[in-house]
Amino acid sequence: MDYGKRLKSLRDSRNLSQQELADRLQLNRSTYARYELNQTQPDLDTLKKIADFYDVSVDYIMERTDVRNPEKQPEGRFFFNLDDATEEDLEDLEDMFEILKRRKQKRENKHSE
Repeated sequence: MDYGKRLKSLRDSRNLSQQELADRLQLNRSTYARYELNQTQPDLDTLKKIADFYDVSVDYIMERTDVRNPEKQPEGRFFFNLDDATEEDLEDLEDMFEILKRRKQKRENKHSE
């Protein structure tokens, strides 16, 4: 796993030096440098801090996925386990989607006038 390259890429994308990033995260620069060199791994709290700073998931940093933030992907934001849904629940969902489709159509019609 080469999370160090991912960390460096994220840092470079913000045009930050290691020192600037370490200061923002309240870390020692040499500690952060070791993360980028894959010499040590950040502890969980630090990993969360880094992920929050870049608005990415911990899995993205650790290269378990190439999706920066799955919660911001439509399928991540609107995924529901419907295994236990009743027929009435499913009908309610269909009704809600119909309402949303009509609202979207109204907005599109207003913009095309």
